[in-house]
Amino acid sequence: MRIALLVLVLLWNMPPLSGEAPEPQGSSRGRIEIRELPSRVFKNVRKLRIWLPPGYDSTEERDRRYPVLYLNDGQTLFETETSTFSGKEWQADETAERLLQAGTIQPIIIVGIDHPGRRERSREYLPYFDEFLSPKLPDFQGALYPEFVLSEVIPLIEREFRTAPGQKGIGGASYGALAALFTVIQRPREFDYLLLESPSLYVDDAHILKEAARLTVWPRRISIGVGTNETGEPDCDPASTLTMTNREAVTDTERLKRLLERQGIEQSRLLLTIVPCAQHDEAAWAERLPRVLTFLFGTDQD
Repeated sequence: MRIALLVLVLLWNMPPLSGEAPEPQGSSRGRIEIRELPSRVFKNVRKLRIWLPPGYDSTEERDRRYPVLYLNDGQTLFETETSTFSGKEWQADETAERLLQAGTIQPIIIVGIDHPGRRERSREYLPYFDEFLSPKLPDFQGALYPEFVLSEVIPLIEREFRTAPGQKGIGGASYGALAALFTVIQRPREFDYLLLESPSLYVDDAHILKEAARLTVWPRRISIGVGTNETGEPDCDPASTLTMTNREAVTDTERLKRLLERQGIEQSRLLLTIVPCAQHDEAAWAERLPRVLTFLFGTDQD
């Protein structure tokens, strides 16, 4: 079963056979601003997609500052037209706007950090060697990702937008979740929220879990989500645990949860969501997002 999961994850992460698709005009909700970020760390350029909540520009809110959630794979968050892999999206703008209108979450800014193209995505996100990746990637650069986020992405956002001090979150899915978790481990105390969807914890014999075991300071709220059918098997039965096709993915995620609990993370700070038959794609992450955002940024928090 582990091989099936690895094949799915690697297919989702592998480079395309042809060049990048052009950036089309799409329809997204709310106001999204685009910034181009030339990176000194990675020596390339990519887009930042900044979703601003309703009322951000109003006279009444001109002095308000907002928590920020930084998410990897920015192309997949807001529009199907720019989504890199499955043609699906997280629906992050629609979900955040709906929760805001319902008074369920506080107003937040969501920053999508684009990957630099499918050919280079794995190189930037992987902090360790992934023996299952094909073609092989001997010069992975994921160890630089925390520096990129903390010294380039966040300073740009904090210069140009009204961000609230001490209220930063980071997250992602698949390799993007691995990069987010690695960033938190390498730069503790920098982030207050952590969002991990279908995290690629298996890489280098689950090396990230060994690193996590040594950390003593964690974000104040952590959300982890995974499905029991991340390989997309057609005969998954949500009523039966016998049809769990990705037992290793679930087991690795549960290992991370237990590790966090042993380090003193209270249940009120930790959300683990295991969804029967959910797959490894944006549709699954979009379905879990309302609960995740409510847990991380809910208006009923202490």
